[in-house]
Amino acid sequence: MEKYILTPKLRNSYGGSIKPRRDISDILTSKLLFEKINYPMYNSQLTEFPDINNKVIDAVEPNSVIYFQYPLYITSDFQIDLIRKAHMKQCAVIAIVHDINGLRGLDNTL
Repeated sequence: MEKYILTPKLRNSYGGSIKPRRDISDILTSKLLFEKINYPMYNSQLTEFPDINNKVIDAVEPNSVIYFQYPLYITSDFQIDLIRKAHMKQCAVIAIVHDINGLRGLDNTL
């Protein structure tokens, strides 16, 4: 069983949204031998990754664990598509929750 961590593709951010995700990715890869998979974090990046979900699933071994850093600020359909495809490959998906916008009143999709 392999372990993967979805990591934001973004290089720089002046807000607090990227650093915690990078820190988690760096710790999991250096200390626990996870493999990083670059993944879009904003809707604007989806055009760069037309088939990213298929590429991610093709790259992971069956029966692996994929750590998913939530929220990604991309459409929920895109995120659900990744989870469904992972489950079809018998992979577990574990969410690392950084923020829940619904609890802050920013989103009503909780």
